[in-house]
Amino acid sequence: MAELKDHIVNFIASYNEEARWFMRTMCLAPETAQTMFRDPAILGTRCLMTVFEIPSLRTDHLVLRAFRATDIDAWASMEAEPEVRRYRGNNPRTRTESWTAMERSLGQWALRGYGLFALELAADRRFAGFTGVLHPEDWPEPELAYSLAPHAWGQGLATEAATAARDWAFARHGLRRLASFIMPGNVRSIRVAQRLGAVREGDVDLRGHPAQWWVHYAPGHRPTV
Repeated sequence: MAELKDHIVNFIASYNEEARWFMRTMCLAPETAQTMFRDPAILGTRCLMTVFEIPSLRTDHLVLRAFRATDIDAWASMEAEPEVRRYRGNNPRTRTESWTAMERSLGQWALRGYGLFALELAADRRFAGFTGVLHPEDWPEPELAYSLAPHAWGQGLATEAATAARDWAFARHGLRRLASFIMPGNVRSIRVAQRLGAVREGDVDLRGHPAQWWVHYAPGHRPTV
């Protein structure tokens, strides 16, 4: 344990990029960080903060990761597109609204342990949209959600991204099912749900918008007829 503490102190003292990231994450000044790890009493009382993990997942063509502040330009541009928002409220967002949506997405990870992943293309790191588990308080059950930027349409990437997010949610959280709430007429999203093996179980009204209720079952939990 002493060797670990010495290593951390030396790491912080080096004040390289990784050390600066560590201190920003912990909200620490360099001298405070070094003192904390030298003094067990302080270490036990100063680290009063909530820490939550957002994993990174990789597929053949995508990286699923946490949203970052640097995503805002690409994210706001995507959310301002009427065709992108057509079946997600039909209300193009301003830059400020896009930022707020990103904050809400990150907050859900802390509250539920799962949430939305930002998508980037593995080849060039270009922002490509989102997928993951959306679960507002007024949703009837967790939703497998997905939406791509226009430049990523028509390449099978929505199916690839949603498959990775679905499989992770089932394996990590033991969920037996996930829903996809899809507005009528959203042919692209319906086709993705079908390719994922989802079945339509009915209809639902979400915040004044009618939607089809598609269900993705975890392996071994699909009802038998």
